[in-house]
Amino acid sequence: MQKQFKNEILPGRLFVVTKRQVKTGKLEMKPKKQHLQPTPIIDSDHETVQAFTHQHVGSSGSPTDQAVSLYYAVRDRIRYNPYRFELSVSGLKASTTLAVGEAWCIPKAALLAACCRVMGIPARVGYADVLVRPLAAHN
Repeated sequence: MQKQFKNEILPGRLFVVTKRQVKTGKLEMKPKKQHLQPTPIIDSDHETVQAFTHQHVGSSGSPTDQAVSLYYAVRDRIRYNPYRFELSVSGLKASTTLAVGEAWCIPKAALLAACCRVMGIPARVGYADVLVRPLAAHN
């Protein structure tokens, strides 16, 4: 039996993969209707998220170009701060990230997904544990 990894930040909202799927890169990624709908964290129906999206989506009609423009907007306009953690639904919301203007990777991912959903681009997030290992001593 393969070991499964899961993110437990939000019970009931888990992205589960096996070691084999990670090694082979064979993950099921078919968009579903739910990948266009707002959620408590990916609050694409919030007016500030919609305004940010329309301001930064660019002029292209291509969903790929729009997603890339939104990626750069979230990357460059929202300061990355790995020390600002709030693990509540309110603290992880896309709209909260915009209001505060800084966030760590999880809320920034929620904001990008919300922006994509505003534009009708199916989006979801996947989480993984980051393992930090000490550097080996050099002889």
